[in-house]
Parts: sequence; structure tokens; C-alpha cells
Amino acid sequence: LTSLILCLFLILIYFINILLLAIIIMILLNIVYSVDKPIAFNFFQKFVPSKIRATVGSIKSTAISIGSVIGLLIAGIIADSIGPKTTIALSGFFLIPAILFYLSIKKKNE
Repeated sequence: LTSLILCLFLILIYFINILLLAIIIMILLNIVYSVDKPIAFNFFQKFVPSKIRATVGSIKSTAISIGSVIGLLIAGIIADSIGPKTTIALSGFFLIPAILFYLSIKKKNE
């Protein structure tokens, strides 16, 4: 649900022409993103065995770091080509496959 809200906020930014409203939406986006963190941490602690928790956490952190470097580089190239506003909206569309992938995993586990 949080990813879907983030996706919608990112796409909504494209249609906003008032700077103050865009800033408010970006602040709301960060609030929604931050609300998810404690829930994800609790989920991680509950379902990952303590024996491998540190290893899985390290792999997760490394993957996030590498993904951030590559993602920000690609976003910068796209922003230079088509503009930052369109790039932010496109990032919302890039979340859609991740949401569908998550939902498919969730259905298989039920």
C-alpha cells in the first residue's frame, strides 16, 4: 500500500504547476516513505532467523546503496534529457512493476 501511495504521489507531481503544492506533495511523499520503515524493520526482525540476520541486513544495505548510485545516475541523465518534472513522474511508473512483483510474491505465500 505504501509503495502504491508513493507511486501515485510521484506521478501526481507531473500534473502540479504550483511550486508550493509540489513541495507539500514531496513532503507528504517523504512522510509516507518514513512511516513504512518501522513496519519493514519489524517484519525483517520477525521473519529472518537471528543466525543470518546480520548477513541479510548487510546484503540489503549493499543492494540499496548500489541501486541508489545506479538509479540516481540514470535519473540524472534522464532529467538532463527530458527535464526533472517528467523524470519524477517516470520514477512513479518505474515503481509499478515492483508493486506487481511484491503482490505476486504475497499471493504465493498465502
